Amino acid sequence: MLTHTGIKILPLNDTAPSPVDLAVHMGRLCLYGGAIWFNLLSHSILVSWLVRSLAPSFENWAWALLHDAHETVTGDVPHPWKTDDMRERQKVLDLRIASYYKIDRRLVSPAAIKQADLLATSYAAYALGLRGYSQLQKEKLPTECATEPDESTRDLVLALADSPLNDPAVCTRGLLNSSIASMADAFHKIAQMNLEGAYDVVDRLVQQAVAVSKNRVTV
Repeated sequence: MLTHTGIKILPLNDTAPSPVDLAVHMGRLCLYGGAIWFNLLSHSILVSWLVRSLAPSFENWAWALLHDAHETVTGDVPHPWKTDDMRERQKVLDLRIASYYKIDRRLVSPAAIKQADLLATSYAAYALGLRGYSQLQKEKLPTECATEPDESTRDLVLALADSPLNDPAVCTRGLLNSSIASMADAFHKIAQMNLEGAYDVVDRLVQQAVAVSKNRVTV
């Protein structure tokens, strides 16, 4: 496949998506099979926000942000339809992405990121009103991951959903909106091993989204 910036990513080469590719592709990928609009970028930010309380470290935060970056190549495949072959290919892409973005996965807690991923998926579905989700998830998820979000988390989900980070038109004729450009900068900082700087960029975007959302409710 060819990425937004023109990088050819194939099973037999060792290339990975660039920071701009990640920001654009993640912004354009809708989760939940398109049943509701919540893109991969917003989901990944939510996962990185949740993992802070489960296993706080910059390495866990950064990999939480990148945990589904392989989907910028493979697309998002809803869980029941994902084959074992696809899972193995995504693991190969994870290795490339971790290498390109210089993430030492020995310092990462897979269990914490998996729990944050499940919680983020569930919280967004509840907050955004995905029909039938409640019963479906109670049948397949651990109890702690099939609960509705608390008020502050729900507000964060809604703020992300309404923000430019979740705008389907993330890139028009090559021009990135400012939030997507900032996320590209954050990914670039991760690749430079400046995790604290990347964290500051994303945290600022989240705080801006929350502030705008609160102002909108107040008005």
